[in-house]
Amino acid sequence: MQNVYAFQQNESHELSKGENDLFASIDRIYDSYLYLLQLIIELADMTRLSINDAEQKHFLDPDGLDTNPKFLENKVVNQLTTNADFVNKVKRRSISWQKNHDLVRKIFLIFKKSPEYKDYILSTENTFKEDQEFVLWLIKNIINPNEVLQHHLEEINIFWVDDKRFVEDMVKKTIKLFKENGEVTNVIVRLYNDPEEDPDFARYLFRKTIIDTKRLDGMIEEFSKNWELNRIAMMDIILMKLAITEILTFPSIPTKVSIDEYIDISKEYSTPDSKVFINGILDKIVKKLKDEGQVKKTGRGLIE
Repeated sequence: MQNVYAFQQNESHELSKGENDLFASIDRIYDSYLYLLQLIIELADMTRLSINDAEQKHFLDPDGLDTNPKFLENKVVNQLTTNADFVNKVKRRSISWQKNHDLVRKIFLIFKKSPEYKDYILSTENTFKEDQEFVLWLIKNIINPNEVLQHHLEEINIFWVDDKRFVEDMVKKTIKLFKENGEVTNVIVRLYNDPEEDPDFARYLFRKTIIDTKRLDGMIEEFSKNWELNRIAMMDIILMKLAITEILTFPSIPTKVSIDEYIDISKEYSTPDSKVFINGILDKIVKKLKDEGQVKKTGRGLIE
């Protein structure tokens, strides 16, 4: 959706460049995900540096906060740090906070001064569940709301405002997948579920939507009575074009699934009334396409 919109706003209209931009944006989402996971490890490492610094200065907190290694020894953080899949992906994609050490330190100082940090450090519970819940708290209350960090991520990824919640959900999902016995190894979300099929799907959906844009405009205009295309929200038009393209060109995806997916997206990116409008227009278009025999679904339970 974002890349179809960007392509339409670009005067060059080079399809190959649009496709390259599409996959570059997908890569940026994944890099942001790994980047935030790596930040958790960096904060734990900052704890180690803080402990060393306190011990060398012999200026110790009476509560023992300055030298307490509990977060450094957090079981979930340690599993993440030693996860081979994560380590390999970070190395291969050159994910690093090395040039942004000051930002990590600023976040760490906010983190360390929080009452929740003190409660965790001084708690005697010391269970895997406690460690896991604390990392989730860290993500929700320290990392995600940090304005300086958000600004930094926007500089790295121009679509960060749109990608933010999706990436944050991926990070939380990953932390929740870790288990106490450490037997779960496939906790890191994959860029593609199917490395061959998924990129082909994205490429073809993007390309076909762009190539058939005038035809798709005609379909939408035909059933948008009393509405000229320039009066319909741009995102609504793009979502309907993508939905129609998906319905016509991917026989293994049920029609209802396609419609429901794009209606859900409209709730996030378009107007409050868009879901009703898009649903109504798509229903009419799909009915006509079925009557004309253009919608052909294959597979068990999918024959139209």
